[in-house]
Amino acid sequence: CVFYSVFNDTDGKEGAKFVPENQVFGRAGGEKTMEQNGFFQTKAGHLTIAFLVIAVAFVLIVTGLQSDGNGLCTVGFLMIVAAMLYSPVKVYLIDRMYRK
Repeated sequence: CVFYSVFNDTDGKEGAKFVPENQVFGRAGGEKTMEQNGFFQTKAGHLTIAFLVIAVAFVLIVTGLQSDGNGLCTVGFLMIVAAMLYSPVKVYLIDRMYRK
């Protein structure tokens, strides 16, 4: 994907030019884009899955409260905790272990 950029060119010419997407947005090439991977392999895709897990957990909790099912409420609560902790655990633990 190519974007139209209005930055000063490195060869001395000023004006608009077409530059690769990773130069416009500052990616050094280490991070793959959605076109290369797929939506659910990106960070936004992972957070979307976490949101959907939270939504399913909410339904489980409400169903458990209506039917006096403590097990459903517990499972829903654990799903919410896991989905909410996914991003910090991935960023601060998993990514740091694989970066070294």
